[in-house]
Amino acid sequence: MSIEALLSYILRFWQSFQPVLYAIIGLIALLVAIGLINRIVGKLRKSGAITRSAEGKFKLIIVLIGITLYLSYIFTLIKSEALWILAIIVGFSVGLIFYSIRHFFENLFTFIMISSSNVIREGERVIVRLGESEVEGHVVEMNESYVVIRTLHNALVYIPNAQLVKAVIVRPSQTTLRLKVTVRAGERETIDIDAIARTIESVVMSCRLIDKSNIQVRPVEVYDGTVVVVVEADVLNPRNVDEAYTEIVNRLRTVLKHKVKIELID
Repeated sequence: MSIEALLSYILRFWQSFQPVLYAIIGLIALLVAIGLINRIVGKLRKSGAITRSAEGKFKLIIVLIGITLYLSYIFTLIKSEALWILAIIVGFSVGLIFYSIRHFFENLFTFIMISSSNVIREGERVIVRLGESEVEGHVVEMNESYVVIRTLHNALVYIPNAQLVKAVIVRPSQTTLRLKVTVRAGERETIDIDAIARTIESVVMSCRLIDKSNIQVRPVEVYDGTVVVVVEADVLNPRNVDEAYTEIVNRLRTVLKHKVKIELID
């Protein structure tokens, strides 16, 4: 077969299957584009700019937009004179997608702004004032949609990022840890109130996260072989409150030989 005959055959093949070939080329281009964008989004997630949840949502949005564009492209191959219909379909579909997830993008952009400014960080104790409402507690999670705060009553409060940037945020320089320690003697046992108070104070003093210059241990109630002691101590770094609490509680349960109940109080 001569070169001219081969070129003629390829041309006839192209003319016969042109719509199908265009569809295949378009599909390959779509897959390559989605793959490249997904790699970029993956790098953003690894760098900490976005969370894993945000990465998944971005990839879903990219796939939906890609499918919309590809179907519109196939439609024009079948009916190439209807380009204005393509513009309407693409515009409407993309607009509908972005409108339905507009709050996600609003919260995402504010999340990036909050994270980069370090105004609020995970583990810290904060006071958030939204209008007449006030939330106080520890930041347990930050993601592209919400900041989650665990209050002193152990309730989880979800604050959208878009609202958080409009709030007044107070970050105390120190956090006071308040505990109620109830010690109960068993049968035929006696309780030495002073010894228990000294033991509790010694345990709190041994915690490296506590400001040792401001520790208060006060027996507040005694009844039927039971003594209730209130402990107040300042944590040097508000981000370490949970760690300090866990360390003190575990140590008290080990050192005190009686039955012990430990509660976190306001």
